[in-house]
Amino acid sequence: ACVPQSPMIQTSSPSELAGMAWPVGETYIIDGEQSGFRVRVGAAGPLAVLGHAHIIGSEAITGQVVIAEPWQHSAFELQFDVDDLQVDPPQWRRRADLEGTLSEEAIAGTTSNMRSASQLNADQFPTITLRSHEITGSIDQPIVEVDVTVAGRTTRQGISTNLEVNGQTLIVSGIALWQLTGLGIQPFSALGGGLRVADEIELRFTLYATSGNDQSIGD
Repeated sequence: ACVPQSPMIQTSSPSELAGMAWPVGETYIIDGEQSGFRVRVGAAGPLAVLGHAHIIGSEAITGQVVIAEPWQHSAFELQFDVDDLQVDPPQWRRRADLEGTLSEEAIAGTTSNMRSASQLNADQFPTITLRSHEITGSIDQPIVEVDVTVAGRTTRQGISTNLEVNGQTLIVSGIALWQLTGLGIQPFSALGGGLRVADEIELRFTLYATSGNDQSIGD
């Protein structure tokens, strides 16, 4: 029951993020044991039939959300490490209706390509960060412009979300279609460019956050 993403907006900004300016409000800390995301990546090119769709994601997200008054002034920051990304777990592929279980060799190759200097550049930039820029829409279906920092580059992406407060727990979910080139990443290619990663990726996420305090508030 997630609504489509808002239009993508690409910007350029420094590779190192300045300190987050937090509003005054109710703080929710991301529950890393429940939160997670999945990215579906397809194959493209004349030889796409030789490739595979992949599911990549993480269940090791950290960060916080501050719900302010008015709610449009709310803010969040999320982070995860490239080292924590999982590639093609069989249960994820089944849930996504993707064919078969890939071999350990195939998964290792995909992981190595993903981490390479031309893609996520994991050795130099081990962490991916998402920060809210502007929040509009309605309180239960906010439209967010988020600054995404990947491989030292920051781009601004649009996404629509569903938000629910259940007691002390904040639940945020959504689906977005982004482009790798919009994130500053040239899709990986092989076989002379005949087989390449599709530019469009599908992001699905569910975040759980619990009311609490964090030392970064006011930094």
